[in-house]
Amino acid sequence: MSLRFITIVLLFTSINTFSFQNKKPCNKAYQHLDDAILSFEKAYRTDHSKDLRNFTNKAKNSLLKAMNAAKECGCTDALSAALDGAIETKKVMKANNFEDALYYVSMSRNYTEEALEYMSDCLLEYEVLFEGKVLDSLPLPKEPHSIIAIDSLGWAK
Repeated sequence: MSLRFITIVLLFTSINTFSFQNKKPCNKAYQHLDDAILSFEKAYRTDHSKDLRNFTNKAKNSLLKAMNAAKECGCTDALSAALDGAIETKKVMKANNFEDALYYVSMSRNYTEEALEYMSDCLLEYEVLFEGKVLDSLPLPKEPHSIIAIDSLGWAK
C-alpha cells in the first residue's frame, strides 16, 4: 500500500513540475506577442516610412522572442501564427510604397493577434490541467512506458 501511495505522490509531483517548467515560457511568449501588437499599432499610426520600419522591426524582434518561448512552451499553433507574422514583417521592409507597407503591417498584426489567441488557449489549458482549477481526473502520461494502471479504487497497480 505504501508503494501505491508513493507512486501517486511521484506522479502528481512530476505533473506539477511539468506545469511549472512550461507555464513560464508560455507567459513570456504571451508578453512578447503583446509587445509586438503594441509596436504594430504604433507602426500603423505613423505617417513616416522610417518610423513605420523602426516600429515594425521592434515588432519583428518581439515576434522572434515569442516564437522561441512558444516553442519551449509547446504551443505549436501560436508558434506557427507568430512565424506567419514574422514573414509578413519582411514584406514590410521590402515594400515599394507606404500603402503596401501599411497593408503588410496590418497582415502581420492579424497573425500576431491570432498567435496571442492560441497562446491564451495554451495558458488556459495549463491552468485547467496542471493547476487543478478544473481538474476532475488525473491526466495520464502519453508515453506507453510510463502509463500506470489504476484499479477501481483508484490505486496504482
